[in-house]
Parts: sequence; C-alpha cells; structure tokens
Amino acid sequence: MPTNKKKEKALEATPITDFHGRRRELLKIGVEQGYLDWKQLDDAFNKEFISDTELEVLLFTCEQMGIEIKNRPTA
Repeated sequence: MPTNKKKEKALEATPITDFHGRRRELLKIGVEQGYLDWKQLDDAFNKEFISDTELEVLLFTCEQMGIEIKNRPTA
C-alpha cells in the first residue's frame, strides 16, 4: 500500500491544469486519512483552474464520502 508521501508525490506530479486528476488523488488521500486539511486543497488547485462551482462540488463529494475538511476558513 502506498504511503502518504508517495500519494503526495503523485498529487504533485499531476499537472496543475488537470483538475480531475488532482481531485482523484486528493480523494484517495482523504479516504485513507479520513480527512483533508484546507491547506491540502488550497495547495492542490491554482485559483485560475478551479471555479467556485467545482470547489463546492469537491467539498460536497468529500462530505458524501465521509472525508472531513479540517481548518476550513469561515466566511
């Protein structure tokens, strides 16, 4: 089973413009850990390549998969 370091390297190797690839890698990490930190989400996506709608869908998907989002900024 790959370690988190290997999974993080796989995430880093995914092109910044590949939203779906990065999303898939983040979800794998989140399922394994049971959570994702907001910084992981922020670091994974360049603001130019993720819309507010895509972010909301990602957060909804995490919720549905039982992945907690830690340190989420408050509005």
